[in-house]
This record gives sequence, C-alpha cells and structure tokens, in this order.
Amino acid sequence: MRQGRTAWGVAIAMALCACGAEETAPAAEPAARTTPPGPASPEEIELPSDLPRYPGAVASAGSDLGDRGVIVRLDTDHDTDRVLAFYREALEREGWSVEDEMSVSGQHMLRLSKGERQANVAITFRAGRTTISLSASPGS
Repeated sequence: MRQGRTAWGVAIAMALCACGAEETAPAAEPAARTTPPGPASPEEIELPSDLPRYPGAVASAGSDLGDRGVIVRLDTDHDTDRVLAFYREALEREGWSVEDEMSVSGQHMLRLSKGERQANVAITFRAGRTTISLSASPGS
C-alpha cells in the first residue's frame, strides 16, 4: 500500500514538474543501455524498448539516473486524450499492467507494472502543448 502511494507521489510530482522544471524523481531502466548515466541531451536518453516514446514527440528534458532509472519529458501538439489512448494500447501490447489510473483537470496519470518493474506515465496540457512525462524503474 505504501509503495502505491509513493508511486502516485512520483507521478503527481512528474505532472507538476511538466511545466518547465527538470524532473528528479528516481526511475530506472532494466535493459543494458548505451548512454552513460548522468547529464545527456533529452533526445539521447534511452527508455526501455517496451516503454515507447510518443510518435513525433520531441524530448524536452530528462535524466538518466544509472541503475535507479530514467525519466524523460516529451512534448507534442496532439491532445491529451489521443496521447492517453496511444499509451493505453501500446503499454498493454507490451505486457504492462495498469495498477492505478487517475485523471484530474485534464491531467492523466498511469502507474504501471511488468513483473518487478514499474513505470509511470503523466500526460498534461499546458501553454498549448501536451507534455508526457515517462519514468521507468527496475523494481526491487
């Protein structure tokens, strides 16, 4: 139960940070990566292959946290409902389970699991753009 509240706290923080601050919430990628941990341009940060980037979205921020994970913020001109529909379908196809979902004032958040791994997707609309915050962690 506590882990669920912590995951939602991370997801909410990601959504609130989507307005321009860089995310610092921990998340991780289980697969081997080719980019070293640390500062990198957002486009260079690798997400796990089963956590897709939204097609055509541009990476605007992110962090590779080494063995703790990755977090990436993407921007698109598509509306939040279209982006949410894409992630529901793509993540189900990749074998992720939606553990929790919340929609508040046009913001959508998904908390996901796949085995021991966890991921969060936060989708917000600000200043005429949709922002997608993705994080992935290896679990315990």
